[in-house]
Amino acid sequence: MLAAECQWIAEPAVPDLEMWLRESGFELSAGVPSKPLTRDAAGQFITDILSYSLVYDLPVGTFGKASALSAEFLDFFSDQARFFTNGTLVRSLRAANGGLGTWVSLTGATFDTGLLAIDSSTTRILWFLENS
Repeated sequence: MLAAECQWIAEPAVPDLEMWLRESGFELSAGVPSKPLTRDAAGQFITDILSYSLVYDLPVGTFGKASALSAEFLDFFSDQARFFTNGTLVRSLRAANGGLGTWVSLTGATFDTGLLAIDSSTTRILWFLENS
């Protein structure tokens, strides 16, 4: 059975990102998510997370709904926003990485991945946890 959950935390612009993530309950033994993504790649990343299981790489949602939710999330940010992740677990990044998924865990979950978005007025993290 699949257990998945999503954490979505938002704050005004955060001066100390590492402290904010630690206070939000994330484990940062390997540091803050730092793999940069373009806005388009961030949108595809969210769509992938919502469409496929991280553990089994099987469809778990509809692509159309996932794409709409991804666009809704990105609408929170200006064109100057910066996006970061913790690895290459999602399909679009695995394909670019030769089909192998890698990540640096931020939680105690079996698999976790997500997106850190930083804009001039807000910082948000959208994080997905999945246990096999």
